[in-house]
Amino acid sequence: LGFVNGLAIVIARSQLRQFHEHGDGPLVDPRVMQGMMLTICVSMITAVGAPRLPVVGKFLPGPLAAIICAIAFSYAASPWFPQRTLADVAQIPGGFDALPRWSFPPQGVDWRNTKMWTSVLVTSVRMALVGLVESLL
Repeated sequence: LGFVNGLAIVIARSQLRQFHEHGDGPLVDPRVMQGMMLTICVSMITAVGAPRLPVVGKFLPGPLAAIICAIAFSYAASPWFPQRTLADVAQIPGGFDALPRWSFPPQGVDWRNTKMWTSVLVTSVRMALVGLVESLL
């Protein structure tokens, strides 16, 4: 129980950084803060209310409905509340052009390399063990 509570505190603290300029600066502009707070309220109300709807609640999970409604609200409210984009929050120098391009399957990979597959297998077993231990806690 203590591990899960500690994890919740760490997650909550990391989310509070979104309300600051550049993660640890002053709080965002009041209009941006109002838009963020309203988006939070819309998503929380939707997450709680959507599963209680007779037809929609059976087919659409509450968190998914909350994400969809929050995105729709964000676009609908954009004339009144300025939006913060990922580029504003992440502070990536050069913007999204600095990120590597997504190419799958990756080019130039030797798929017959046993050392690579051994590393992949060891990493996957470690991740599975962490998930197993966390589920037991």
